[in-house]
Amino acid sequence: RDILRIDPVDGKIVMKFTTPSPADAWGRIRVQEDLLLATICRDHKSEGKSYGKLPVELVALDRHTGKEQWAQKAYMSFPVLAVGDDKVFCYDGLLEGLYGDTRRRGLIPKSSEEKLIKAFDLKTGNEVWKRTTELAATWTGYSGGKDVLMVSNKSGMVAIRGQDGEELWQKKAEGRGFRGHPESLWDKIIVTEDRIIDQRGPGYSYDLATGNPTLRKHPITKQEVEWQ
Repeated sequence: RDILRIDPVDGKIVMKFTTPSPADAWGRIRVQEDLLLATICRDHKSEGKSYGKLPVELVALDRHTGKEQWAQKAYMSFPVLAVGDDKVFCYDGLLEGLYGDTRRRGLIPKSSEEKLIKAFDLKTGNEVWKRTTELAATWTGYSGGKDVLMVSNKSGMVAIRGQDGEELWQKKAEGRGFRGHPESLWDKIIVTEDRIIDQRGPGYSYDLATGNPTLRKHPITKQEVEWQ
């Protein structure tokens, strides 16, 4: 129920951010400028089925005072989110058991038929755009350098322009992890300023704007080969 603000110098707790209701729980959190962005998890039922606690609301708090600046309720739920320069990006859909990561082992959770990607203005919380997606998103990341939102799961990834929600490119490729590597959650990628590194395995890299493979010079043959 508590998000702790801790002084990095002496480790003392400076402030506690408590959920609005004792029955609520905090979900994932992000910090951008003076805002603390957090999802609120509540018991959720849909069409007579209980999904347990799901992150059904996103709130923006002043990270110094705890005062609520704005809030947005999900159409379904906000399981994953990313923060850009002036926007907050959320996947809005139902995913069963996403937070049981150790048991899920990277497999794509059962999801609702309707799936949305939404962008909200960081300062006001107003919806900037929304779009449908075929991808049951289990991970999101954003590059401010190229204004590209990456959304992925174990079976694929899609690149979306942050400004207007236009799809730039997508790839369908089954993540299989790395041989001998203990990581079992094969749905995540690393986003840098101008490219991504596909952590889902086997570890290729792609240009953020185009999706084309990143090339490097082979140290022996001097030929251009795909980075991996």
